Parts: sequence; C-alpha cells; structure tokens
Amino acid sequence: MTYDQAIEQLKSWIAKSNGAAIHIGKNVHCEFHQFKVYSDEEIASAEKALSWRFPTEFRTFMKEIGNTCLFNDPQLGLGIDIFTLDKIIKTHEELKTMDEEEPITDLFCMIGVSNSMGDHIGFTMNREGPNNFDIYCHEYPVFEYVNVSTEINSWRTFKNWLIKVVETLGEEII
Repeated sequence: MTYDQAIEQLKSWIAKSNGAAIHIGKNVHCEFHQFKVYSDEEIASAEKALSWRFPTEFRTFMKEIGNTCLFNDPQLGLGIDIFTLDKIIKTHEELKTMDEEEPITDLFCMIGVSNSMGDHIGFTMNREGPNNFDIYCHEYPVFEYVNVSTEINSWRTFKNWLIKVVETLGEEII
C-alpha cells in the first residue's frame, strides 16, 4: 500500500462511517470521526508557532484527514485521536515547561494519542528526519522518551506508521 492509498482508504472509511460503527474487514468494526481539516495557511501558522516544519506527509494528512478519531472502538477504548493544530501547539508548550525529575532536553510535537494505553504519538523535533516519529510509551517519563525509542529501535516515519496502521485495520497502532 502506498501513502496516497492509505489516505484514500481513510477518507473512504470516514465517509462511510460518519461517526457510526462500520465493518472494515476481518471482524473489525469501528468508528471514524472527522472534525476538521486544515488549509495550507492554517498549517503554516501552526508551523510558525512551533518554529518547526511538519513533514510533507503529515501536512497532507492534516489537509485531507485532519483532526480525527480513527479506528475508534468505544466499548474497548481503542482508537487513535489526532489532535487539532491548536492542541498540537498547546501540548508542545506544556511539554517544554513540564516539571520532571530530570530536565527535558528534547523538543516534541505530539500530534495525537493512542487510546488503548494513552501513549502519545508524535515527532521529536530536534531529531534529524525522516525517522523522527514514534509512539511514546506512557510508562516512561518524558525525559526518557528519546532514549527508550532509540534503545528499542522504534523510530520511523509518519508515512510508514500510517500505512501500517491502515494495512492492519488499526490493529498495529504501536
């Protein structure tokens, strides 16, 4: 599956679901909620606030899919929430000023959360791309996120992560 095919598949499921549970295959039933897509100008404004440019694939995602809840199973508490641009900026600012037992030296752009475990989904902004995207385990303090991701070799691109999520019908989120 290509990235463009993954985007088109998500758009199809979103249109079909319109917030209601739908069957998407392999005994998988889930909901898709789309709240807002963004213009180039809105994305550029968020990038300016972050002092960081989103990867091309994420910019495309926000223009085509945007602030959404994907693969939602309200009974099991599963799914992926992709934040609004405002929440992405707010979360970035909160993480910069978070009071932890050790200083946080990395800059994060959290774009969402995996609802199954509460793990943040996002980019490490000061890590050279393209493999600067990960699912950050809720069991670790923020100042350990980068070391843990490096240790378990889980760095990837947003593009490859999204393709995998769509190919596995939302079963392989992390």
